[in-house]
Amino acid sequence: MPDVLAPFLTPAWCERVNQEAASLPEIEGATGTLAVSIRRPTGVTGTYTASFRDGKVTMAMGAAPDARLRLELVEEDYAALLVGQLDLLGAYAMGRIRVTGDLEAGMRVLPLMDAEPYRDLNRRIHGLTAFE
Repeated sequence: MPDVLAPFLTPAWCERVNQEAASLPEIEGATGTLAVSIRRPTGVTGTYTASFRDGKVTMAMGAAPDARLRLELVEEDYAALLVGQLDLLGAYAMGRIRVTGDLEAGMRVLPLMDAEPYRDLNRRIHGLTAFE
């Protein structure tokens, strides 16, 4: 665990996540861009973009105009997803995650979240993040 936690949904957080994600394996064809909007306990919603290119992911603050899939959820559920306490498809079925856009494009990258390298990355993201 890092000595200093990165404040969630800040450029510093994206930078830390990108450093952690640099070691992910390449997966040919796992390419796409999605925007993730997270409602904070304060009522403010923050958005970041996750861009996948052959399985490698980079994150940046804001919604990229080319994001073909958008996810919306609350911060508590996002934190639970990171550590495996909440299943993505189950959360969607329960209405806890709103998904809009091109689902076919999303299916090129969303299944990655069940692969061990990404589950490990998500646990590391949770460990370096200062949630509210």
